[in-house]
Amino acid sequence: MIFRIFLVLAISGSALGASDCQDVVKDKGKGYSGSKAMTKDGDSCQAWSSQAPHKHKYTGAQNFCRNPDGEDKGVWCYTTNPNKRWAYCNVANCSDLPVSTEAPTDPIVVPVTTAAPTAEEVAAEAANKKRCEEYLCPKLKTQHELVAIARLAYHCPNHPGKGEQTMCDKHLLKGMQNLTGFNDHLLDMISNTDACNSTEEICASLHRLQDYTANSRFALCKKPFASEDCTFWHELMATPEILAAKATCSYLGLDGAKFEDCVVKVAGADNKDCMFFG
Repeated sequence: MIFRIFLVLAISGSALGASDCQDVVKDKGKGYSGSKAMTKDGDSCQAWSSQAPHKHKYTGAQNFCRNPDGEDKGVWCYTTNPNKRWAYCNVANCSDLPVSTEAPTDPIVVPVTTAAPTAEEVAAEAANKKRCEEYLCPKLKTQHELVAIARLAYHCPNHPGKGEQTMCDKHLLKGMQNLTGFNDHLLDMISNTDACNSTEEICASLHRLQDYTANSRFALCKKPFASEDCTFWHELMATPEILAAKATCSYLGLDGAKFEDCVVKVAGADNKDCMFFG
């Protein structure tokens, strides 16, 4: 099916400037309604309606640059680059553009046609989604387990963190995007930042991050775990208890059957179906 869309193109300099620039001084670009969709580094913007490659809380039909949270330097977007969550957009500041003295001309209506996606385009999109899952699922698993271990290291109580997202949350979440393996990098970040102060604040942030990584894994990577009796959601929720039990039993110097019996005893028999001993 062919859809006909009519775009009104104003060809005067003043008309173009009004739609293709932002007023950073006046409103930090919140009033920008143009169609730029590329960052200053040249990355294409992720659609606001998409949750891949980056999860977020916003909605929208396009991938145009916007500033929904009032960032100081103007409009931004989530990028299609899996290694870069978001970036400011390549949108000029209106005050930096020359002022046109010419009278605006009448707009010209130009018909534009768009066709439904072909089978090849649909297949390419499916392949891109699969590659995205193959990249993100192992990374989300590592992040989820690192947060669980960090909560164990800080002796965090097993109850939800209260309140809204803090600077500690944002700092740790941004740093976690660079994690490539299971190491103590997350604990280093907590120790070396001024954004995370008291143990209570750290534990609250870690719990919110644990919910974020668990929900992200559940939404994107729904796969079976140790047995048919262990649902994926059960495995995600049992991860902190199982990791803590394994750390405890390993510290006691147990191995083989004694180690497995210890883990079951510490983590609880109700989590046994989700335990994997490799």
